[in-house]
Amino acid sequence: MILTWCVLLVLVAVYSTVPPQYSGTVIAFDGKNLELETGEGRVSLVLCEDVGIVPGRYVSMEELTPGMQVKVLCGDYKEDGLPMAKKIYVISEETVAETGGESPFTVETPEGIGFMVPEDTVTPASVHVVLTNYSVDELVYGSDYYVEKKVDGIWHSLQYKLEDVGFTAEGHTLRKGNEATGQIAWVVEYGVLSPGEYRIVKPVLDFRGTGDFTEYWLAAEFTLTQ
Repeated sequence: MILTWCVLLVLVAVYSTVPPQYSGTVIAFDGKNLELETGEGRVSLVLCEDVGIVPGRYVSMEELTPGMQVKVLCGDYKEDGLPMAKKIYVISEETVAETGGESPFTVETPEGIGFMVPEDTVTPASVHVVLTNYSVDELVYGSDYYVEKKVDGIWHSLQYKLEDVGFTAEGHTLRKGNEATGQIAWVVEYGVLSPGEYRIVKPVLDFRGTGDFTEYWLAAEFTLTQ
């Protein structure tokens, strides 16, 4: 089974405002209005009618109770002045990411192509990434990515929480002189990250024409401190 719904990676070749996201403890929930205690104070949110609550296992709305640790991704719109939650990730010991075998990837970053994670976007459940192309005419990429952790100086893959994980097959083109930004949220696929050194590994193509391309594996490193 290919789970196209579980990938939260969409890169667009424009500068855009990132919808708000919050990590914290559930203080109150009445079926629609959610109150969180975050590191920056309390936040009040309104849940969309089709909000997705996605942990390593399914959690019903009735199970969303005070004391739960959650990660909330919001839309770019509000109701009565409050941000609207679109997806909620439930964080628990059951959903902590586990390290697997050594990385199978050979990472290479060609001159003029960049892939990085802004430090202020790092959370245990997601990061934002920036892909830049100042070298080739067309850089082609899809939705696929992989998260790895450095253990004793060696990169290791993270183990999938699900038996079947797939990525949508669409291709995006980043032309020379442009930048693409997007968010990657991996709780469904991998779980929640513990402190450590990580990297996002992503394949891209230097596309020169039909049957004429070079594949590169890029890596964007980041550190999670808490």
